[in-house]
Amino acid sequence: MNKKRGGEMMKRVIRVMTLLLGCIGFARQAEAQEMTTAMLSTKYNIAAGKETYNRACALCHDSGVMNAPKVCNIVEWQPRMAQGMDSLVKHVINGINNMPAKGGLESLTLAQCSDAVAYMMSQCETAVSAQ
Repeated sequence: MNKKRGGEMMKRVIRVMTLLLGCIGFARQAEAQEMTTAMLSTKYNIAAGKETYNRACALCHDSGVMNAPKVCNIVEWQPRMAQGMDSLVKHVINGINNMPAKGGLESLTLAQCSDAVAYMMSQCETAVSAQ
């Protein structure tokens, strides 16, 4: 009986430790995202990015049509954000999966695409802060 109780207690300890480590990881991730958003706002024009997003990206990314990751579904965006800004902008410029190059607006410039990505990433950070 003691052996069984010891095993149950160990399982509980492991669950609690896993939960605590997860919370610590989430706090560090939130800190990293805050730093990223602060950096984004100094390097990119978030307001212009919102305008570009509304013109070229919102149709798919607001609704998730054609499997576009919704802004901001944290589960869908975290692995994408982990790829880094350069990779995300490259995906916008060239297209990826079901997404056409430049969201279907060939007239978009590199700066407009970059600003739109920065805007979307800033929205993800805002969603994390609200949780």
